[in-house]
Amino acid sequence: NSSISYNVYHVNLIKSKNINIISPVVGIITSRYGIREVIFTGVDPYHTGIDIANKKGTKILSATKGIVTKIEYNNKYYGNFLEITENGVIFKYAHLDSISVKINSTINQKDNIGLMGNTGMSTGPQNKWKNN
Repeated sequence: NSSISYNVYHVNLIKSKNINIISPVVGIITSRYGIREVIFTGVDPYHTGIDIANKKGTKILSATKGIVTKIEYNNKYYGNFLEITENGVIFKYAHLDSISVKINSTINQKDNIGLMGNTGMSTGPQNKWKNN
């Protein structure tokens, strides 16, 4: 599952900075941005991303060009995740099985950045992709 966090503010910010984005993975959208039913007890049901489901191990491509500004493993919520920053906008890719880039790497759009996983608070194989 892949998730991109976007709302009107984020969409307008991306447009104002002329950032070209693509979907990081092909799959089925299993959860959209915004209020959703409670999936995890004690966790805010406001979902800050879009989840796209596919098979574990599916390649995740960078939605945009940028610099890898954060990599974290075993985060309680996002599992294995990374952030790519482009023109001041942060794109987060979470629930990864593995990460194939290094911190401070320059990334091109469509570069393979990791493999889809089921880490953190995930409902199945997914890459939670969100824009902060």
